[in-house]
Amino acid sequence: MKDLTVNTLRAIVQWCTLLLSVVFRNQFAAGMIVRSLGGAMIVLGIILAILSRVALGQAFTSSLSPKGFATEGVYSRFRHPMYTGGLLLYVGVGILFQSIIGLVLTGLLVLPLLVYSAIEEERQMLEKFGEKYTDYRKNTIL
Repeated sequence: MKDLTVNTLRAIVQWCTLLLSVVFRNQFAAGMIVRSLGGAMIVLGIILAILSRVALGQAFTSSLSPKGFATEGVYSRFRHPMYTGGLLLYVGVGILFQSIIGLVLTGLLVLPLLVYSAIEEERQMLEKFGEKYTDYRKNTIL
């Protein structure tokens, strides 16, 4: 039940952040280079999320409760590339659409929910996989 509540809250916050970023756009001046950086962050975030999903394979779950864990592909370097990709996406959208509201919501709501999810996932991974996961953590970041 806890997973469902967190996942539902995270989905609502993320979709609202995207929507509000588009609706309340052009709130600050940004040149083409800055907006292009935002666009690049969006593309990088999507690519990272897709590579994460592919690398997880059968271990993928929308729940915070792990079925397994991947150590190949992007997971050979990052423990939470999907969350990192999501964060890049939301910051990129805020920059591309020049949305102060989008950037503030990302910092105040999206980021804390992603951090909470990562911490809870780590706790469950350690509980389920023990030393194997501890060793994996030593060789990866984030």
